[in-house]
Amino acid sequence: MRYTRAIVALTLCIAGVGACSRKTIPVAIEPAPQTPEAVPGSSPPPTVSLASLGTGESSMVVLATIDDHTIAYIADEDESVVHAIDVADRAVLSRTALPSRPAQMLIAPDGTLRVALRDEQTILTLAATGDLHAPLVPGKHIDTAREPLALAVAGARLLVLSGAGHTLEAFDLATEVRSLNVELAREPRALVASNDGSRAFVAHAGAGHVSVVDLTSPDNVNKIDVGMAGWTETHTGRRFGAGSGRARLLMSGLDAVEQASSHRESLPMMCGTGMFHQTTFPSRQARQGFALAKLTIDKSERIFSPHVAVATGDALTLSSGYGGGGEEAASLPTELFDIDVIESATGKKITGTAGSVPVEARIGSTACHLPRAAVVDQKRQTLLVSCIGNSKLIEYEARTNVPTAKVKRVSTIPAGAVALALDDARDQAVVWSQYERAVAFVSRADLKKGESPKEPSLLSIPRGETFVLSDAAVLGRKLFHASSNPKIAHDGRACASCHPDGRDDGLVWSTPEGPRQTITLAGRVTHEAPFGWRGQHATLKEHMVSTMKNLGGTGLSDDEHEALSAYLRSLRGPPPVLRSLTEAETRGKLVFNDQAGCAGCHAEKTRFTDHDVHNVQSATSADRQGSFITPSLVRVAETAPYFHDGRYATLGELLRKSDGKMGNTGNLPPDDLSALEAYLKTL
Repeated sequence: MRYTRAIVALTLCIAGVGACSRKTIPVAIEPAPQTPEAVPGSSPPPTVSLASLGTGESSMVVLATIDDHTIAYIADEDESVVHAIDVADRAVLSRTALPSRPAQMLIAPDGTLRVALRDEQTILTLAATGDLHAPLVPGKHIDTAREPLALAVAGARLLVLSGAGHTLEAFDLATEVRSLNVELAREPRALVASNDGSRAFVAHAGAGHVSVVDLTSPDNVNKIDVGMAGWTETHTGRRFGAGSGRARLLMSGLDAVEQASSHRESLPMMCGTGMFHQTTFPSRQARQGFALAKLTIDKSERIFSPHVAVATGDALTLSSGYGGGGEEAASLPTELFDIDVIESATGKKITGTAGSVPVEARIGSTACHLPRAAVVDQKRQTLLVSCIGNSKLIEYEARTNVPTAKVKRVSTIPAGAVALALDDARDQAVVWSQYERAVAFVSRADLKKGESPKEPSLLSIPRGETFVLSDAAVLGRKLFHASSNPKIAHDGRACASCHPDGRDDGLVWSTPEGPRQTITLAGRVTHEAPFGWRGQHATLKEHMVSTMKNLGGTGLSDDEHEALSAYLRSLRGPPPVLRSLTEAETRGKLVFNDQAGCAGCHAEKTRFTDHDVHNVQSATSADRQGSFITPSLVRVAETAPYFHDGRYATLGELLRKSDGKMGNTGNLPPDDLSALEAYLKTL
């Protein structure tokens, strides 16, 4: 009941119709069972400062001390709760319920816990009291861009990274005044600041680079490509994938020549008295950038970027499935795990060549599938990465330019390891496995390479009344993120491989029907049939069956299909804009509905799609047919590039270049085009 009142109060506050102050966000306090109810009207208890045990990066697991007690604070987005765990006793101390889902947290220099509330555009301050069993006390908040996800401290400033807002903001820690607002590429997820506070590094789930922001002069954002450039390997006794893609090209003229010249082949070569096979692999694009970590090695600061390198195949070549892994498909699957190393001072990538990484480290039992969190061990000079796809915790040697090749220890952990922290005093990693609702305590002594590690100690976190997922959706989430499930794909891909966070990877894939851009799922699977780019599937199950067939999967059972469908329907897209439309956006809405004629196919009452197929003359030479489904415009600003083949990089480019194919934008005055674009970004 207290939780319901808090939500109502917050809603009224946001809408501007309540009398509550915007100085403090109402938070529903759920004390542990042994904690008595606070006396109405009594003064709040005195607060104490938390001493951080972390390395400065934000996380959904934060370690701190109160007196001589080590506390792990766990951000639980399934219940909108912060759990406090006694690390020594491995017991739950308290629960602090929040108005909405928490993202990452950190301990600020003033000893408070700062929590990013992803649905509220807010960083909330929580303070601890001397009573270990008491919930945290809410304080002031900072309004941010849409969907704040990650935090960092840079000198006297708090840095805030927002996903849907794709911005990096800086706020003065003393005055909470914003001093920086930098626009970034799509789907930023991880943030670290250099030790001297002069630079910020950002990883992206749906872009192939690490963004580097000079905090002293942030006009330009440097981009460090963390993809995997084409490389050549020479082998004996083992033939890698061979065969040319040129004969399969469906293009003609100059474009065909340019495409063919960029395509790589596998060629045998004679060397000495034996037959060697020289294989040139195509370049790969980086995705799944959910984690960053920094480490000082010999007085040099390094940034580590775990991610996945993806080969999409030639978009204008008909393939037997989705992508096919490029020309090395016979030997290496579509996605490979990689760790890039960046020198903080120069902002340059110093990672060794891809050919120096053993195949086993990229795809085998010691490879990381879908990395989600990372932390460094300064004393041991190692990097620990949690892998949500194959439920592994892997430790890598950091004193090398090729950490992927230097696996030290591996441990199996419960599903859904979205965050971890390092407890130096007890020489253990503390892992939050959200899908199993368990905190795993992984002893470093039990992480032994080449041996079967001991099972980690687990603390189960029972579901509370505010748990949001059905039992079917819980199972569906595990299916969605599980790599190496032969029912879904033959090459180890999971649904989350192309749909990180249920959204999209921003890539265009070769398919049996022609080029296809990945479609965002979160917030869109509630609509009616048909499904698929061609609108050829009458039910969601039919569409999933077709997708898994193209991935080479053997197919799910009926119960598994129902579970996966339940999870897809539970996915929430980025939060809406929590404000009134500006004058320009209001003008853009009028242009959308009237002059441009967009509402004819993208009506607001039907979630901005008519659920029908149209031929807008957009087919490429590789498409088997030319009619495509009207995509929903919900959250269209976060789903670049545009069209089924990703031909338009930005909304502005789409509006200016697609006239005559759909709507009427080519003759609009520049001011109306800008207003229309501004309105679309609010959907």
